[in-house]
Amino acid sequence: YGNFAWNIPSTLSGGSDYKIQIESVANPTVNDYSDADFGLTAPPSITITIPNGGQSWEIGGTHTITWTSVSLSFSHVDILLYKNGIYYIDIARAELDDGLYDWVMPTLPADTDYQVYIQEYTNSAVYDLSDVNFSVPTPSITITIPNGSQSWEIGSTQTIYWNSVNFAGAAN
Repeated sequence: YGNFAWNIPSTLSGGSDYKIQIESVANPTVNDYSDADFGLTAPPSITITIPNGGQSWEIGGTHTITWTSVSLSFSHVDILLYKNGIYYIDIARAELDDGLYDWVMPTLPADTDYQVYIQEYTNSAVYDLSDVNFSVPTPSITITIPNGSQSWEIGSTQTIYWNSVNFAGAAN
């Protein structure tokens, strides 16, 4: 009898139609195959697809976080925000692992060093971190009307227009 510690190559695909053959080195006609097929499963993994770098997300906006997962033991994930490579805040805990989460972004400091981190619920060994940072732009307001070419009559009512970036709440 004998045994062999087989390091299963990561290049193999999951499936249920695998068999093992063992044969004598001295006489290859002395061999045996597994009596029945057995299965291989992909190791558990999470892959963040959005945000995965380069996005600019505004405060107060709804931003969709997406991911794929394979062979998780639990049907839930934790979604966290990292800033400068360090845990910053929870986005969602024990969120259903359906690959989609709509996040209404809270007020955050303007910066370019944010990443999303998703881990299997209660298993921090299975996780992914956004490959590249996303940014939160500096808040700004730009008046578009009046822009200097208007002449408004005193006592009249006129509408003032502006554009805003990364600005949550009312303006005065």
